Amino acid sequence: MTNERGSSPSPFSPSPSAGDPLNVTIDELEVVFRYCPPGTFLMGDPDEPLRKHNYVYQHQVTLTKGFWLLETPVTQELWTSMKKWEWVYKWNPAHNKGENLPVECVSWRDCAKYTKTLNKSGVAPKGLAFDFPTEAEWEYACRAGTTTRYYFGDELTPEEANFGNNVGHTTPVKSYAPNAWGLYDMHGNVREFCSDWYEFYPTEPVTDPTGGVRRSERVDRGGSFCSHPGCCESACRGTCPVTFTGTNVGFRLVLRDAESIQEEPGKAKAGKAKTGKAKTGKAKTGEAKTGEAKAGE
Repeated sequence: MTNERGSSPSPFSPSPSAGDPLNVTIDELEVVFRYCPPGTFLMGDPDEPLRKHNYVYQHQVTLTKGFWLLETPVTQELWTSMKKWEWVYKWNPAHNKGENLPVECVSWRDCAKYTKTLNKSGVAPKGLAFDFPTEAEWEYACRAGTTTRYYFGDELTPEEANFGNNVGHTTPVKSYAPNAWGLYDMHGNVREFCSDWYEFYPTEPVTDPTGGVRRSERVDRGGSFCSHPGCCESACRGTCPVTFTGTNVGFRLVLRDAESIQEEPGKAKAGKAKTGKAKTGKAKTGEAKTGEAKAGE
């Protein structure tokens, strides 16, 4: 595996830096994952007690393990590249067709099967496995150290993301500037599934949270091409039934320690989140509204 700097950092290097690239080849298609280091951040919206929109109460979260997040949503080219291992991936389910467009019209369950197929294919770097990001990992990676509503500030414009039907459909990945860790399309374009079952946030600090017990809906993040700006904020949460599909819903892969992956993707062996009693500060975030399928469109 190589990267644009000449060589890929080892997945188990003691000191990869935030945003370091890891190139992975899947059936001759090279994709890039970006390193997200362990850390502590304020997750949620400090104004939630006043807004009472969708339970994004701000709380302190500590992630004890680093992970590698795909720098873009899964594209249609990447989705169909799996046809070598499963014939079903010969068909492109997306409504808005294009190799470099995000795959959409896929359910959480479809994406879980895809991730499981990836892991069976043996293309993951040694010691790592593919999964969904947890909701906490997704927001941590999206913020990339920022405390504003979006990773570039408190206002969202058509020059910075595909949202609010300013384009009217999905756009090619990397059409807009990435965040500080090299991640694209974290605001708008397509909503992205996470591993967590939807659950109210705790008010106390937590460590390595993985969401609630089994329920009817999974969390999705980031908003989409037809979302209100508030639904695209770093703190905004959406939810989808596991069988729901839509032209504005896709997903993003994470690579993590293979020993933490259970047989079914989305069930990381992180255990119950540890809680404590620590004061949390205030980080600026914006509205978190819900729309289609109880999510930010």
